[in-house]
Amino acid sequence: MISLYAEALLAKKARAERTPAAPQSAALAHFPLLMKISQVADYLAVSADQVSEYRDTGDLEFVNVATPGSRRPAWRITRSSLAAFEKNRQLKPKK
Repeated sequence: MISLYAEALLAKKARAERTPAAPQSAALAHFPLLMKISQVADYLAVSADQVSEYRDTGDLEFVNVATPGSRRPAWRITRSSLAAFEKNRQLKPKK
């Protein structure tokens, strides 16, 4: 279940971007709208540290769903940002 705060953040982001959402693959359909780092790591078959590195490099977009004033972030990944990440990852030539 998504908190009202997280829903408001996602709605605000969608209004600001005004771009069509990335197409969602059938494999992502059973995942929740907001996923934890561990869930994404399992899906991509990489470590949680690697997923955090994707956040640090800007390759994968994260949303902080922590309550305002919280000292610790609560990072989540949306299905649409994961689908866009997969699409970009497939387009890059392999070395």
